[in-house]
Amino acid sequence: MTLLELGAKLRGAREDRGLSVEDVAAALKISIKVLRALEAGDEEHLPQAAFVRNFIRAYGRYLGFSDEEMQEDAAAVLGAADFPVKPSFAVESGARPQIPVRQVMLLGGLGLLVALLLAGGYAFYANWGMIQESISRVLQESPLQSGVQEPLLPPEQPAPAQEVEQTQTPAPAAEQPAAAPEQPAGEAEAPAAAPAAAQVDKLSDNRLVVTGIARCWIRYKADGEKAIDHMLQKGGTLALSFKDRLEVQFGNVGGVRLTYNGRDLPPVSRAGNYTMVFPESER
Repeated sequence: MTLLELGAKLRGAREDRGLSVEDVAAALKISIKVLRALEAGDEEHLPQAAFVRNFIRAYGRYLGFSDEEMQEDAAAVLGAADFPVKPSFAVESGARPQIPVRQVMLLGGLGLLVALLLAGGYAFYANWGMIQESISRVLQESPLQSGVQEPLLPPEQPAPAQEVEQTQTPAPAAEQPAAAPEQPAGEAEAPAAAPAAAQVDKLSDNRLVVTGIARCWIRYKADGEKAIDHMLQKGGTLALSFKDRLEVQFGNVGGVRLTYNGRDLPPVSRAGNYTMVFPESER
């Protein structure tokens, strides 16, 4: 039996059952071109002999022939067959292999992502000098250095009641000097009311009154005691009494006015963070 005779046998069986080549191709998942070449005995358009053997068995089984019969026919036909080796029976002669669309999209997306990453990295590298300059400018214009804006202040901590005065009222009774002793008979009577600063001086105490003209963070330490943080609001006052030494740190020294033992101190000729020590002889 030759390949041409086998093809005619398969074609006749197919036509007897009323099937078209397209019906067989859809059922067996074999290309129409291969089926037509097999039925016509066209060796030039058939794939490798190993594939043709399987096609013959599958085609014969589909048309109702037994496997033994198809094996014998295939052995008779392919025993002397020398079919060319081709990449795939599903690829037509002269046609280019088709790359799956999903694979093309995936490769395209990966390529675009790599391109964006490279472009972003190059832009960052090219503008690194400008970025450094902007960071330096921001640091130089920070509130604590320039004084243009209010400084970053630590969380407000409540100060002891006996040391803080937020109004313009006189100092609490605990800070008032003790009553002067009675004058001997015949001596002139002392003035009825003396200024608070004069009374403080008589007791050898010192007093610093801080008036806020802007919001200002203050840290003070009197006579070696523990340092205390206080947030002075605009329009508020803070009265500090001490005997030997007072150290005061202002977060915005340009936002306060100072009165020391009843005497107004000149404003500090700078803004931002500033530390002062009292009495003035220690500065």
